[in-house]
Amino acid sequence: MANVTIVGRQDSIDVNFGDYYVAAKTKKSRWRKDALVACFITDTDAVVIRTVYKQDFAFSVTGLPAGTLPVDTVDGVAPTSAEHLFSLIVQNIN
Repeated sequence: MANVTIVGRQDSIDVNFGDYYVAAKTKKSRWRKDALVACFITDTDAVVIRTVYKQDFAFSVTGLPAGTLPVDTVDGVAPTSAEHLFSLIVQNIN
């Protein structure tokens, strides 16, 4: 099963939702960095990206907790923990 992959660009990040496109309601997405307002880790180790459009996308390393989308790689690097995933995403949106 193909999980989510995230690739940073100069002014945007590309998100390929892989086999989770039904849950995400889109197959691929390009987000402008200036449209991302927050990135945080919840108490359940979900890494959430919030957009200016008040949309939250919850990601994780394993697909747990329920409702999160498992991430395979961020810029080709496989995250090993919620903190690592958070760090990789923040590096790409700053």
